[in-house]
Formats: sequence, structure tokens, C-alpha cells
Amino acid sequence: MEPIETERLLLLPAHPDLAWKTAAFYHKNRDFFAPLDPQREASFFIPEGQQVLLEAEREQFEQRQSFRFYLVLRQQPGEIIGLAGLNNIVWGAFRSCFLGYKLGEEFQHQGYMSEGVMALCRWGLEKQGLHRIEANIMPRNLPSIAVAERCGFQLEGMSPKYLRIAGVWEDHLHFVLLGPDEI
Repeated sequence: MEPIETERLLLLPAHPDLAWKTAAFYHKNRDFFAPLDPQREASFFIPEGQQVLLEAEREQFEQRQSFRFYLVLRQQPGEIIGLAGLNNIVWGAFRSCFLGYKLGEEFQHQGYMSEGVMALCRWGLEKQGLHRIEANIMPRNLPSIAVAERCGFQLEGMSPKYLRIAGVWEDHLHFVLLGPDEI
């Protein structure tokens, strides 16, 4: 599994060797992510917990069920600044998945997430043969909506009480990016 490269980023495929870095990323951004994330167990924020998750993510990657990548700056590859993934992939006639992404607080509003999401979606559509990438975003998450729109996603509608976030069922806007029909 090779990284995806952009002008400023490397998107590293999920691997258990990243456990210390992912734990540090989540721990550092714990309060920042809390209002937009599901509730997490304490083990989620430590390397041992992350190693278990990364092993599962790697296995899902190999089985083409999910493609999770961790973002690092090309000039400073020692720190994870975000993540992006194509999740819950359904192949066959559907060839669809759900996009998920997040970026550390100190790296917001610098174009990193749009750059990473564009590269990941292009890779998923062109290299993996996906046709439909869906993104579900809470209406109050304006930065995430802006990323989806910059990356070419189109709003399809609203999904009431779609996900349980921070203990509350939250409405989500449903965005879609379609690949070419010829794939």
C-alpha cells in the first residue's frame, strides 16, 4: 500500500506502526473533535487502543472494504495532522462508499483538508473504480461543508437524525460525488 502524494501532503495508508502518532493526534485534538464525534472510550486515545483499530483498518484496506489514510505534511512527516477515508465500500453494481475526514485544530483553514480529500477521491474513483462517494455532514459543520463543496460534492438532501454524535441523534446533509459513467 503506497501513500497518496499531493503538493503538500502524504496520505499514509492505515498501518499499526502509526499507533503512537494517531494516539497523539487524537489526544491533542480530543476537545476540538468532541462536539462532532461519537463518544469515545478512554482506550481510543492511547497507542494500544489505536494499534487495535489500525490493525482492523489495515485488514479492511486489504479486503477493499475501507480505505483509511492519515495525513502528514511532506516537509514534516513525523506528525499526523488529519485523516481521510473511504468507508463502508459496497462493490458490484453499486461501487459506492462513505467519505469521512477530520483535520487537527491547528491546521484548519489552510487548504490541507481540501487537498487531501481531492486526492483521495480522485484515487478512489480513478484507481479503485468507485462510482459514488457520499459525505454526510452536520449542517452546523460549515468548514466540512466547504471542503465537500470545494471538492465537487453536490448536495442531495437532508437525513434527519442520521448519526448519534456526542450522545445526540444529529441531522446530516447528504452530499455526493459521482465518478464517470464509463468506469
